[in-house]
Amino acid sequence: QTREQRNLAIARKFYARSRDVKVPELLPFCTPQLTAMERIEGVRVTDIEKDPAAAKARKRLAATVVESLIADVIFRRSGATIFHADPHAGNLFAMPDGRLAILDWSLAGQLTKPEREHLAEIFMGAISLSARRVVAAIRHLSTQITDEDALNNVVRASLRRVRREQIPGPSWFTSLFEDLMNAGVRFPGNLVLLRKSLFTLDGV
Repeated sequence: QTREQRNLAIARKFYARSRDVKVPELLPFCTPQLTAMERIEGVRVTDIEKDPAAAKARKRLAATVVESLIADVIFRRSGATIFHADPHAGNLFAMPDGRLAILDWSLAGQLTKPEREHLAEIFMGAISLSARRVVAAIRHLSTQITDEDALNNVVRASLRRVRREQIPGPSWFTSLFEDLMNAGVRFPGNLVLLRKSLFTLDGV
């Protein structure tokens, strides 16, 4: 199997219980050189009509994007989770029945339960404005910290942004992650992919 075919199989299992998400089904004549899957009808999520009649559908679809590509990935309680590492608008389709189709799984990552727990701690620490809590979670997630003072300074600066009413969401997290890497904190590859995924989603 190719990487994309493996990722598709894992993603279909991950989203199997979701009524709002569609992952294309692999067709039986796939080969190592060819990935064959069902055809998905729809339009890019950014191409939904802007007229008032479509406002409710856009709002529901936006909620599905956040829930399926962020909340489910980070906050699901059991097992490993898979996430799409290139969720630009061309890979996210609004289907005629209102579901979100997630296409092109050639680039994906996975998070273990401990990693998700520490990521959740970062967000909870931000909400409670606890630098100690955020720093402790970062220490668990990182592979290398070259400067403890720089780490603490970055976290305190990020919490100041929260105090100025920046919601600790994807934009806040990607800024924190980038500042941490610039300060010499190193993370495993799957977390670097997660940062890329959240940054791309923020643009959508």
